[in-house]
Amino acid sequence: MPFALPVGKSVQFGPESLLDRPVLAARIAQVASAWSLLEEGLAQTYAYLLARQMRSSTPTGENGQDQEAGLAIFAGPATFGAKLELLRDLLRELVQERAPQLPGLLDEVVLPKVAAARNARNRVLHGVWGSCADYPDALVLRPLTGQSQVWRQSDLCNEIDLAAEAMDALSYLRNRLYEAFL
Repeated sequence: MPFALPVGKSVQFGPESLLDRPVLAARIAQVASAWSLLEEGLAQTYAYLLARQMRSSTPTGENGQDQEAGLAIFAGPATFGAKLELLRDLLRELVQERAPQLPGLLDEVVLPKVAAARNARNRVLHGVWGSCADYPDALVLRPLTGQSQVWRQSDLCNEIDLAAEAMDALSYLRNRLYEAFL
């Protein structure tokens, strides 16, 4: 776990400070990339559901048009919560007879893991990073609110793991979804 930066420590904040710790900077980029992969997986799941609802013969429809439409619709809402509501509503409507357990799996397993990954992403990306000579194996994060924290590689790896766990849960849901429509 990151720990509070002791009072009186000198920190160089700003994007350039990441260059002092390239391995940790890469881990921060991994957090962002892992989140983007998860968000893409959610969008593709929505696109698949929409294609099934439109009675397409394949998950991508003819020439990928159904998938493109689904991705465009999913990208539309301004908030992530609204996107999840779109996914939840479409899943409930589409699988109520074939796989009635899937909405519960989404609500009880997938979405809590997605929320944990989103919180991890927010912790890592919503602040200013800096370096401190007293911690050569770490970076210091000054969050938007609260006290600055010292982050080591293991702390960042833990945040990356949360996104991987969410992706695993989403993959499990998608596999059950595909099985329901075989």
